[in-house]
Amino acid sequence: MEIVQAPYLIDFGKVYLDHPPSYWSDPQMRENIYAEWRERFEEHWEEVAGVMFMLQKYGIYYVDPRESNINTQGLEP
Repeated sequence: MEIVQAPYLIDFGKVYLDHPPSYWSDPQMRENIYAEWRERFEEHWEEVAGVMFMLQKYGIYYVDPRESNINTQGLEP
């Protein structure tokens, strides 16, 4: 284990591997979730969404993006 500096992504305790969570197929649920996440990360949402998309390309569904798990400090808006 190492100490990390921002920007970083940590806490993979709530990821789904190889298959998305069952609620992922509900468009309204996903729309609500993404709206909440956009609000959390404001000007850094595009970067956070990009990281989550890249993880999904490798079969990692990261469903717990919070400021305590994804620190965007130091990123340009």
